[in-house]
Amino acid sequence: MNKKTLLFLGILLTLFLGTFFTWKLCCEEQTDEDRNSAIAENGNYNERRDATDVLIDNAIDLSDPAGDYALYSVQSFHFKPSDHRIQRPVSTEIKDGLDELKRYLWGDDSKTIEITGVYYENERNFSSYENLGIARAHAIQSYFITRGIPSTKMNLHSKKENRFVGKNDLLNGPLSLSITTVAPLGEEMEPPENLE
Repeated sequence: MNKKTLLFLGILLTLFLGTFFTWKLCCEEQTDEDRNSAIAENGNYNERRDATDVLIDNAIDLSDPAGDYALYSVQSFHFKPSDHRIQRPVSTEIKDGLDELKRYLWGDDSKTIEITGVYYENERNFSSYENLGIARAHAIQSYFITRGIPSTKMNLHSKKENRFVGKNDLLNGPLSLSITTVAPLGEEMEPPENLE
């Protein structure tokens, strides 16, 4: 065998082994036991839940009630307990949705996005922010900025919750997102028609 053939076989072997070990160590299929090990706790409330239910609980469901933008993703941003940094990688579905959100927000000056970071009562705050929820909201805002969404289009909030929603030491989507319409200065917004 000549040198080029050996080099080509080495590259193929490297690709094969890399793919195999990535699949084996990262993406193994979950068993029923793994799926049923996700636990939600709230005081004396302790219920075993299917992992799919846990994911859907904190899916990203972002739509503009006064417009034509909608993003729904079972995937969400993940955080480790007591941590404010987004765990990578972020799904392609979310990235594509944020690219659409960027175009939508740039096209309408009256639209803003409300980002609410959620934290749980048993978590400790090691960030420099007043609470872990606002730290997570800032992390999401920073990520949105890297995707081209201007910080002037975002408002940050935090909320404390009792129920841990996560799996395998990861919090699935401890956040809430919504789009609001802000009336330009000097104009009043029309109230929704279905208010009673």
